[in-house]
Amino acid sequence: MPSEAFDRFMGALRSAPCENPNRIGHAALRALQDSRIPEDALPCPELQREPCALNGVPCEWLRPPGAPLQRALLYIHGGGWSLGTLKTTRLFLAPMVRRIGLNTVSVGYRLMPEHPFPAGLDDCLAAYTALLEQGFAPRDLALMGESAGGNLVLALALRLKDEGLPPPGRLVAMSPVTYADTLEGSHTSLIPLEHILADDSFVVTKAARLYAPHTPPEHPYISPLYGALGGLPPLLITVGTDEILFDDALRFYQKARLSGVDATLLVGDHMVHSWPIFSERFPEAAQAVEQIAQFLQGRTP
Repeated sequence: MPSEAFDRFMGALRSAPCENPNRIGHAALRALQDSRIPEDALPCPELQREPCALNGVPCEWLRPPGAPLQRALLYIHGGGWSLGTLKTTRLFLAPMVRRIGLNTVSVGYRLMPEHPFPAGLDDCLAAYTALLEQGFAPRDLALMGESAGGNLVLALALRLKDEGLPPPGRLVAMSPVTYADTLEGSHTSLIPLEHILADDSFVVTKAARLYAPHTPPEHPYISPLYGALGGLPPLLITVGTDEILFDDALRFYQKARLSGVDATLLVGDHMVHSWPIFSERFPEAAQAVEQIAQFLQGRTP
């Protein structure tokens, strides 16, 4: 049974549904969300925030006290490839970083529709290779992201493999988009349970067409489910039972296991889309972040 804190969270979510980019446009909604947050907002003051650029890509480090200097987590935010900024990501990422205990760099990759595919993926690749150039050993790096960011984590891992570049030590994909060529399975069947990716504000195939107007939606960098998964690093996927991307996670996990990948699936009963990012709102999310931290430390979550 979900906690009382989760029930309160869901009550607030139902009374104030997620904003719809189709009503005012993706760029306008992004700017509106960003304008609500002070430039230096940092919900965990004990963290050190350091703006930076990695191979020209705007990023920022969030450094918790005592974090090992030789390790780093590269975080790729979600938002349907069109929403999210370093400021908005920081609000939920900082509490997660505090729990995980790793120096984390958040990537301010270019967003659609202004910058369609492969601009965002190129930026994530540039940030990752910059960390290698700074001397980080690949095994000491990890990739993590939620939703469209989870999609980019998996796409980046496939691209690194395709280009013969060293892979990171671990991957974490929270509620990733893994197939964007069809609206089937949970994409439609679980709409009545979905409260974050409302069916009128995030239709997977429509978002993918805006993101990659000149690339077939079944391309593995758009739909990682269709890639050759063998050889990927150890992978943790999280997903909630009450979200339209449930099948995205389940199918990718199954194919990864069948491809010989050391994959783990963490399913949150009754949980919503990208539920671990709400670690300050309800205990189920906080517990999930603890399990993510265990995985990133090389232990079974």
